[in-house]
This record gives sequence, C-alpha cells and structure tokens, in this order.
Amino acid sequence: DMYGVQSSLHFSEGLPAVINEKPACDIAREAALAVTDENLVTSQGNPSFGGEDFAFYLQQVNGCMVRFGARMAGAGVVHSSTYNFDEKALIYGAKWLANAAMRWQARQ
Repeated sequence: DMYGVQSSLHFSEGLPAVINEKPACDIAREAALAVTDENLVTSQGNPSFGGEDFAFYLQQVNGCMVRFGARMAGAGVVHSSTYNFDEKALIYGAKWLANAAMRWQARQ
C-alpha cells in the first residue's frame, strides 16, 4: 500500500498423486530381480508428499514409476548441480527395460 502496488495470489492445484498399478509394479520388480542382485532391488518405502510430473503419464496409461540408483558415490542429490550419474547403471536400465517389456507383452 505504501508504494501503491497491488498484487494478487493464485494457488494452482499442483501435481496429482503418483498412483502405481500393482500388475505393472510386479512386472517391474520381477524384471529388476532378473537383471541384478536381489539385495539391490528395494522399494522406495513410505509414500511421500513430494511432487512428480510422472503422475500425468499414469493418468493416461497404467504403469508404475521406477527409480534407478545411479548416483556416483559422494555426489549430490538428483536435479542438483553436484549430482553425478554413474553411466555403468545404463546397462542395467537397458536390460531391465527389455526384460520388463517382454514380461508385459507375455501377459497381454
């Protein structure tokens, strides 16, 4: 008011929830167990209030969100300037994707 400025706020809805489909999650886990050591396949754990735009895909098709542990030791978190991707993880991602696709197709 002191400077004659007028403003307004608009709060948007934000991102929808990521809702994974159980059959897709089962396939993702089976494929992961087929291409890497069982000790390396983990669940993300409890739900989080963090936002993820992958939810928009899941509003269109059934599926599940998968994360690969590809951070180099000592690197910062993903999407930060100190993050460093371990390119050795690419072979596991490619093998997992091919295995998951074959498992999905076999169930159709």
